[in-house]
Amino acid sequence: MAALYDRYAGLFLHTNAAFLCERAHAEAPSSQTLEALASCYLRQGAAHRAYATLRGQTLEPHGRYLLALACHRLDKDSEAEAALLPDRAARAAGPRESSQLLRSKASPVPHGAAGLYVLGSICEKGHRANHAIAYYELALEKDALMWVAYDALCRLGADVDPQHTFRRDAPHALKNETVVDPPTASKDENAPPQRTPRGPRVLEPTPPSAPSTHRPKALSFASTPASTPLERPRAKVPRTASSDRGFAPYRNEVPSSLPGALLDVLRILGSARRDLAASRTDASLKALHSLPARHFDTGWAQHLRGRAHFEKADYDACVNALQSMRRCEPHRLEGLELLSTALWHLKDDVQLCYLARDAVRRDPRSPEAWCAAGNCLSLQKEHDAAIRCFHRAIAVAPRFAYAYTLCGHEYVANEAFEKAVAMYRHAMRLDGRHYNAWYGLGAIYYRQEKYALAEYHFQRALSMNPGSSVLHCYLGMTYHANKRCHDALRHLRLAAQAEPNNPQARFQCANVLISMDRHAEALKELEAVADHAPKEASVHFLMGKVCKKLGKLDDAMMRFTFALDLEPKDNNLIKSAIDRLEEPDVSEDEKF
Repeated sequence: MAALYDRYAGLFLHTNAAFLCERAHAEAPSSQTLEALASCYLRQGAAHRAYATLRGQTLEPHGRYLLALACHRLDKDSEAEAALLPDRAARAAGPRESSQLLRSKASPVPHGAAGLYVLGSICEKGHRANHAIAYYELALEKDALMWVAYDALCRLGADVDPQHTFRRDAPHALKNETVVDPPTASKDENAPPQRTPRGPRVLEPTPPSAPSTHRPKALSFASTPASTPLERPRAKVPRTASSDRGFAPYRNEVPSSLPGALLDVLRILGSARRDLAASRTDASLKALHSLPARHFDTGWAQHLRGRAHFEKADYDACVNALQSMRRCEPHRLEGLELLSTALWHLKDDVQLCYLARDAVRRDPRSPEAWCAAGNCLSLQKEHDAAIRCFHRAIAVAPRFAYAYTLCGHEYVANEAFEKAVAMYRHAMRLDGRHYNAWYGLGAIYYRQEKYALAEYHFQRALSMNPGSSVLHCYLGMTYHANKRCHDALRHLRLAAQAEPNNPQARFQCANVLISMDRHAEALKELEAVADHAPKEASVHFLMGKVCKKLGKLDDAMMRFTFALDLEPKDNNLIKSAIDRLEEPDVSEDEKF
């Protein structure tokens, strides 16, 4: 009967497999039939049925692993942890103190690296970051191909070395598997199976592709050639007893040279992922461009490339990378939340509308699709409809932190600040390193003139993304409001350096210089701003005030006139400045 269960599960006929498992367990109850039945329920997405089936039973290690998965999906994380690590003393001591036990062959954690990864996920969910990092590190020690553990370490800000983690002699599950040639019709059934060599294989170097020429919302004043994939021999890998219990896919096959080749690629991808987590975006992009073309031209690599450009606020390059991702893998929805936000910043409503419609059509249960739809409606100033879309994203994926942040931005646009604060805080609870939410809270406190709180939140956001021009700019503005002009100037210049095409930083820099009576320097900054934004009336008005301070009355008149032409609705303020052009400055507190 086990072969029949395996067959139907491998063919994704899970209902049929579950029905047969139920009959087998009723006929002859055993730990094997119980585990098989729970596996079917988990594959069907019925974690509650798997939990009810396994709870209270005397379980083998695989059964405890299945129970832990069911508990974890049902948010019963204390039960999940106890199922994976029954030793109460080891749980209380923590993974670092119990590392000798967890590393040993007598480790109570089932399935080695997989069980340790689930323990790390439980601790991460429970905001025990130090324990989560330790479990993820132990998982990688046992299996270097456990990429999800490496990715989680990067997400948590741990310093991991990809050269050591993905070295050639690193342990991985496939090393202990026997690989044989697939059977053929003409083969003598009595002949012994012939082994396929599995020596390590080095990837041949391929010339790197040429590099391409958050919301935090941006501040405002008012592809490479593809190569032919490498052909690899395919070989059948017999399943182990434990994988039979879990219903491994029928006739599972892996390339015979996979581990050695894969580790070479993982070292490059690991460097790119680690550098991105540490906000070293240029280093991350350099690593990605060193990939062989067959790996560079994949959805995952282009997604990471797009994230790196997004963190730099280089939205044109971000769109280019994520559009390449869509060409490589049109079915991939992960990353579309960033693509839609980048299009929002670029005000490209046509592309954004097409993206949102296509994403929702492909998978209406995807949070990324509803984030794209919300961004599309936000760009059209339909904030209430956008909020509904973001709430839909939250409903289909309650732990998708970015949806809460985008929803918070829309509440800010509607001036519903209390609701926005609740959204940002929820995002921060889900992901303490989600700098967008820290920025959002800081921006609200800045608007409310709570500058101490704003400063704290901007500093926390900058600690997670130190290269952000927008965050440096806002922190500089906050320091200026607190009369800390030298600190303000330092951060505003860092903002201008990080994003030379963003004139807002230089405009704010001019404001600081004016308050320090350094009017000549302020005028130079404003002239540079005017070159980037020649139609901003506020820039010309401020230039007029500075020219008056410097005694350049003709230039001041010209700038006031420009401002009046560009912004006639503020003609009273501008005309008043023109009328007092010949008078000495007594108070220049007018705000344009």
